[in-house]
Amino acid sequence: MNYHEAIEKLNGRDRRKLANNTYLEKRAEGNIAVKLHATDILTYLPNGWTIYHSGGWLTHTTKDRMNTYGPARISQKDRAWFVNGKYVYVDGLKVDATGIPIHGREATAKDTIAINKTKKQVKDYVAGYMQALIAGKVPQPSNGDCWYCLMKEEKTGKTWGEQAHSDHVELHIKEKYYVPSLLVNAFERIGASLYEKGLVGEIWRGKPLTEWDKEHLTKWSGKHLYRYLVTQLGMAS
Repeated sequence: MNYHEAIEKLNGRDRRKLANNTYLEKRAEGNIAVKLHATDILTYLPNGWTIYHSGGWLTHTTKDRMNTYGPARISQKDRAWFVNGKYVYVDGLKVDATGIPIHGREATAKDTIAINKTKKQVKDYVAGYMQALIAGKVPQPSNGDCWYCLMKEEKTGKTWGEQAHSDHVELHIKEKYYVPSLLVNAFERIGASLYEKGLVGEIWRGKPLTEWDKEHLTKWSGKHLYRYLVTQLGMAS
């Protein structure tokens, strides 16, 4: 879809539903956006360009909507997004009417090396986090937490860090700072069973877990935390 096709699809309306949680909406500046939840993932400009923005939600649904309604093709490899199989995806990317990025950067072997290095750093951090949690060394979330992780914008549910595009998550990983709010955010964003939440609650109440419970928590909550962290670092979940 492009700007003129979006105009036709709206047919004089200001808003029209496209799919589940996805709407085509007019913007005050004359642009037209495809809005998924609270994020304008595609913005059509009158000059034929389209702006891409994930809002930090590099998920299958976001990618699917971009590919359905945008002129470029977004693909995924090693938890990174690429445009037309050639360019590195970044939020704020502009493409022309044919889907070719404006000033886009072509992917290189260094990108793959950097991605693999980051994945290992996150895995090591998660392993340490889960060990500390089970040992009772990760307290309940409180005002002593990193405020970029703790505080959220009421309307969108995004953390202050997501709003400010802060590098605080990278610093937590580097410093091995096991922020309690990170796990809560992972549970909310990625999802967790009531059983997992109950086990974390038991730890925070000072109650011991069985070895089986510890293994379950380490495996599943660790996966959720890992997925959340990579999305915070601009990688696909």
